[in-house]
Amino acid sequence: MKDVDPGLAKGDFVKVTGKLKADFYLSREGKPTGTLLIIAFEASKIAKPAANAGAENAAA
Repeated sequence: MKDVDPGLAKGDFVKVTGKLKADFYLSREGKPTGTLLIIAFEASKIAKPAANAGAENAAA
């Protein structure tokens, strides 16, 4: 996925196919913490649900 620009913007709904990996480690303060890493094979933008679609259809 590093070579492909899926053309995403903040707030876009995305479907991702890949592997989910949990990385656990100790923070600088010594507290256990972790992160989730998505190893994506494919990512595609999907349509946002239309919040006003029902209101527009009722008015027509």
